[in-house]
Amino acid sequence: MSGSSAGARRRAASRPIMLMGFMGAGKSTVGPLLAKRVGYTFVDLDQALSLHFAIPANRQLTEVGESEFRRREAIVLEEVLQGRRLVLALGGGTVTDARSRSVIRAHGGCLVWLDVDWATVARRLRGSTRPLWQGSDWERRLLFDGRQALYASLAEVRVDARPDARTVAAEAVGNLEAHGVV
Repeated sequence: MSGSSAGARRRAASRPIMLMGFMGAGKSTVGPLLAKRVGYTFVDLDQALSLHFAIPANRQLTEVGESEFRRREAIVLEEVLQGRRLVLALGGGTVTDARSRSVIRAHGGCLVWLDVDWATVARRLRGSTRPLWQGSDWERRLLFDGRQALYASLAEVRVDARPDARTVAAEAVGNLEAHGVV
């Protein structure tokens, strides 16, 4: 392998892997399994946000509103991405914010879409207390449908997230290898 090819491979291998997808897609469950398989550190953005502001992320969203929450999320995202090889579970709406998308691009993040269908989301989130899940069925479905096109447009890698977490993590590794990310 030539020197420039080796350098390109090292740069690609150090790209942060960012899991995106709707609530209930399995980002926080698949993330640690994927990180272990590729030898990266796992970080959950909602947990990092909770630690940074000393209040649970879901309470922040409720108490400060979505606009301020997304501003805070972009700040913590920038901090988390400093110099580590990591798998990062983004919040379901992180990529809806232009500031966060800019941070992701600046750090060369590989966006992996954990894609699930509406029936799977509805089953997984039955009884959930997540703030954005508290609307009517129609409002939840509208939010889901609106985000699907955004996820599809941003994804470098798409993984069917309906199976169990181990299967999803294995498929993600295969797709990431095929794309030269790991």
